[in-house]
Amino acid sequence: MRYGAFFDTSSPGQLSVDRLDLALLHELTDIHRRDGQRRTPPRRFYGWGVVTRRDAESNGRTVHATPTGENPYHADIRIPHRGGAEERAPFERNLLRIHAEQLAKAAAWLEPQD
Repeated sequence: MRYGAFFDTSSPGQLSVDRLDLALLHELTDIHRRDGQRRTPPRRFYGWGVVTRRDAESNGRTVHATPTGENPYHADIRIPHRGGAEERAPFERNLLRIHAEQLAKAAAWLEPQD
């Protein structure tokens, strides 16, 4: 799997994910398809890059349940920072890519369920 699925610079330090072990996949598919249609431009939902909690929590990362009004299965993988904000800025993109590559290597693809 390509690391881009886990590489998000729009919210550095946390990666939005779903807790698939708690959800009905057809329900989550519907949630993500509706969300995609509300975006500008609309986006198609292709599926999930699935990692185990153990893999998500390796290398200093942590996982926190962060349910939303629309998605009760939502969680965040939090990526650790090194140093203060001034020191972190030039290296943050590289750090995020390293974590994204690790998660992608551990991931398996899961298609949406109707």
